[in-house]
Amino acid sequence: MNNGSKISPLTRGKAIRCRAAVCRQPGEPLVIEEIEVDPPKIGEVRIKILCTSLCHSDVTVWNMRQGLFSFPIIFGHEAVGIVESIGEEVEEVKEGEMVLPVYQSNCKECKECKNWRTNKCSAFGDKIGMGMPRDGTSRFKDLNGQPLNHFLYVSSFSEYTVVDIHNLVPINPKLPIDKAALFGCGVPTGIGAAWNVADVDEGSTVAIFGLGFRVPPWLSSLKLLKKKLTGEQITALSVLGWLPSWKKLSKVVERDGERQ
Repeated sequence: MNNGSKISPLTRGKAIRCRAAVCRQPGEPLVIEEIEVDPPKIGEVRIKILCTSLCHSDVTVWNMRQGLFSFPIIFGHEAVGIVESIGEEVEEVKEGEMVLPVYQSNCKECKECKNWRTNKCSAFGDKIGMGMPRDGTSRFKDLNGQPLNHFLYVSSFSEYTVVDIHNLVPINPKLPIDKAALFGCGVPTGIGAAWNVADVDEGSTVAIFGLGFRVPPWLSSLKLLKKKLTGEQITALSVLGWLPSWKKLSKVVERDGERQ
């Protein structure tokens, strides 16, 4: 966590040299390197990261030997930062403002972004997020000039990063930054599913499917949902492995956070 929130106007419009945790190959240790971060282009914002946390999605992709993401890459997508500079046509935030980068784009213009039933932006949501959403290029490079890939449009394991305005939310500066960072992924993913999507009646018996390979990140959501229910009976099912037949699926059953 970095509690320093002062920014300098001298860096506006220029590349910034800073430190970042760079992963060169899947499964290899992240190495602190000095990198260059380009200034923001149209519709983009460069922010100074004040606090970032580790999400299990970072670990999952880091450990993938074959996947959709390319290396070298800068991980991290749960963070809070302060706006260092803005690109052209950015009016939603100003320099010095506290912001929360989010991996889910919201252009506010497409059919999906205007519909309360979904938050899957059709303008930017079908991309992987290894570069900037508008042109697909990177704003990071190492000191040898090699581009470094973005991660989920955020890449918060860097002292500075560039984020599209469609992936940025202004927040109250009074919020504790170590808590606010979790709103970038963990809170909307877990608690949002429990409170908003489930929407069960009191006394219901609930089965939750699709917790992924590791259940613990969801336990807080299960506990919150349990408090909402008077029946207090929750069964969580997680499917393990990529198998072609339902008959061969291996299941892990969890009741109130304990493996059976």
